[in-house]
Amino acid sequence: MPLTTAEPDALARLYATSIFELAQAQGGQSKIEEILGELEDVLELARKDYAFGEFLSSLILSRGDRERSLETMFKGRISDLTLKFLQVLNRKERLSHLPAIVAAYDEKLQSAFGRVEVDVYTAAPIGEADLAAIKSRLHAVLNKEPVLHPYVDAS
Repeated sequence: MPLTTAEPDALARLYATSIFELAQAQGGQSKIEEILGELEDVLELARKDYAFGEFLSSLILSRGDRERSLETMFKGRISDLTLKFLQVLNRKERLSHLPAIVAAYDEKLQSAFGRVEVDVYTAAPIGEADLAAIKSRLHAVLNKEPVLHPYVDAS
């Protein structure tokens, strides 16, 4: 059973809110952003390594075995909060929902810090000055800090 790729739902938002609040209590914005980075790294590993993705979402492996494996793999490599969060998801058999939970967490972070992610597609590469102008205009219109992701698509 592969990891689900569904959009954030109520369950994902509940878990995202829980870890967000814990991260906020442990260190504010920097801790919140650190946790997002770690969760995205784990998710990226699961997407790149099919066997790891299967390990996270398999119902065949016992929760206890998976918990010990998570401890072995990640202890000292990610924060204790992220590791404990993954273990809670494991105990509740929710690791397969990690993509939706990470997406919900990212949405929460962006909203909390007044940011909005914007994909900017252009037919040809544009310079930093043009990106700055786009960012400035978006900030004025949205009244949020735009985080631009420029892409070139010649079509």
